[in-house]
Amino acid sequence: MPLSETSAPVIAQQAAGGADVFMLVMFAALALMLFLSFRRAKKAQQQAAEMRSRLTPGLEIMTAAGIFGTVVAVDEPNQRVTLETAPGTRLDVHLQGVANIVEPADAVDAAPAADAPARHAGGSTAAAAADDADPRTDRA
Repeated sequence: MPLSETSAPVIAQQAAGGADVFMLVMFAALALMLFLSFRRAKKAQQQAAEMRSRLTPGLEIMTAAGIFGTVVAVDEPNQRVTLETAPGTRLDVHLQGVANIVEPADAVDAAPAADAPARHAGGSTAAAAADDADPRTDRA
């Protein structure tokens, strides 16, 4: 049975309705991704601001460039932090250049001795690693 002139617009309307639903789902997915992206960025900004507010003289920090130093002074109005990287060597860095606060070594749990690499008699761990990597090394 051939399609009549009255049934063709009905088929076109059904096809257009499916496209509308697809576009609606795509826009909803895009809106969700944007919302999650903005939320993540805002959370990161809040964490960075909270970390910068904790800066006080005497803290050891690392800059975004990887320079470690001890805070000597914090100048909030001018957005500057003065670091002492070595005795007598001071650097002024922008407040936003501070990447993180270095926790003291005693606060970080030391690895148990069982996790330490095994040492060969009279050798260093680097030599032991080289021996392990070399298949020609004969160990009897």
